[in-house]
Amino acid sequence: LPVSVNLGVPFTSQAPHANWSFPYKEACEEASVYMVSEFFKGTSVGKISPNVADKGILQIVEFEKELFGYYEDTNIEQTGTFAEMLYGFEKVEVIENPTIEQIKQRLAQGLPVIVPVAGRELHNPNFTAPGPVYHMLVIRGYTEDGKFITNDPGTRNGEAYVYDFDVIMNAMHDWNGGNDITGGKKVVMIIYPN
Repeated sequence: LPVSVNLGVPFTSQAPHANWSFPYKEACEEASVYMVSEFFKGTSVGKISPNVADKGILQIVEFEKELFGYYEDTNIEQTGTFAEMLYGFEKVEVIENPTIEQIKQRLAQGLPVIVPVAGRELHNPNFTAPGPVYHMLVIRGYTEDGKFITNDPGTRNGEAYVYDFDVIMNAMHDWNGGNDITGGKKVVMIIYPN
């Protein structure tokens, strides 16, 4: 494995125009899938124009409302389903209890990794306290000194935001209905380009 990887995944926050009311406050899954889809489309690294990102996120929200009847708090399986159906991705892989090594392998293959987390366990100082109960973000790389490079849509400062391996691995929990998010499964999702 390379000592470090940093894929050029373009960034948007889940609230492209800094409007954190609904639906944006619940749009981390949508923003995560959108960033990965833009990466596979060849959109260059950096911030995606707010108007473009806004349109992309709202398109996903509408699609989910038709598909599921709601858009808030989709688990990893539902997130994979809308990614396949809306964007036509033919392969979505879900890894249960992933190791750091498995995540690094996918990144080294040029594949961003989408991870659901108990948001408050991230202790991100940029979140409005106490942070989201449930959250989703994109791992786009890793550093030599034990950090994951992420695109975290939960803050406008989320582009290439680094978290220690342990922080991500400990916070990793899939949506489980929300009684106690820390009881959610440890999973990651990898979308493969067609």
